[in-house]
Amino acid sequence: MSATVCLAAMMLIGQANVDDKVNQLTDELKQTMTLFETLKTSVKSEQDAKTLLTNLNEKLQQIAAAATKAQAAAKTDDVRAKLAMVRFEALSSGAKNPTETEKLATDIATKYRDSTGLCASIERLTFTQYLSQEKYVAVDAILKQSKNPEVVASSYLANYFSQMMSDSADINKYKTLNQTYPKTKAGQRAGRIFDYRTKLSLSAPMPDVELELLSGFKLQANSLKGRVVVIDFWGMWQPACVAEIPDIKKYNTLYQSKIAWIGVNTDGCTKAYLTQQLKNMGANWQNVYAGSPTGQLPMDLGIIAYPSKIIIDSYGIVRYVPSIRDWRPILEEALSKA
Repeated sequence: MSATVCLAAMMLIGQANVDDKVNQLTDELKQTMTLFETLKTSVKSEQDAKTLLTNLNEKLQQIAAAATKAQAAAKTDDVRAKLAMVRFEALSSGAKNPTETEKLATDIATKYRDSTGLCASIERLTFTQYLSQEKYVAVDAILKQSKNPEVVASSYLANYFSQMMSDSADINKYKTLNQTYPKTKAGQRAGRIFDYRTKLSLSAPMPDVELELLSGFKLQANSLKGRVVVIDFWGMWQPACVAEIPDIKKYNTLYQSKIAWIGVNTDGCTKAYLTQQLKNMGANWQNVYAGSPTGQLPMDLGIIAYPSKIIIDSYGIVRYVPSIRDWRPILEEALSKA
């Protein structure tokens, strides 16, 4: 199927109440970007690339226009803020002018800084993805002036998430955030992250976690002793994750009896769409549906950089925690001893 037909086949915005529209537009935006990343790998010519980009930008403009229309009908600032972020992300994904993106971000932060409607997007690092570090700092300063502790706590949490992309992150900051803003959702999430990440350490037993597979089957990570377990946090939206798929297939083929590879998928698409995409790519590993990079499972485990992995040897001992180090030698050593 050509890129043109695929993008044209994306679902159209239906009639729904404004709250449903927020979710509908958000899902459509995520699925559009996921599909775009998937189709990029099949581009074979300059004309294919131009066609794909043209259709992507047309789709993003449609989403932005629908968000603007729905925003006018919204009755609360929380809903308006959510729609403003959908519009921001749609326009910024296709924008060629960083100044326009910076202005949109500043306007949203200024107008809605007291609205909890911004919190989810702040924690998803939406502003961080589209702004330079200098401009993000300026927007973050506006958010921290909020009179709403939920927004302020989310802003701090986003800062700490960004730091977790390197191995130098100070996990104790999450404990401090929890103690400073204990009644906020972000503060409580910070507490869960601190609790789990302090238990998740190299050469220690794997703290148990429940994993619900796409099939609906639930299993405990510790029930897989006897095999090397890889819990892989990934998404088709992230090119670095897609680039690892050939290696993942290789390990699952060569070590089928020794390995239990469980992907935690963070694409913002529906379960049905994800299932079909996994089938299309010939995935030979099980997957958990997280729903987004800020789904409960990745967040409770303190995952923010993608791809991220936890590798547990056949005795249930953690051999690799989310890190910038190459995971392959650690996996191969664990497999050799299984």
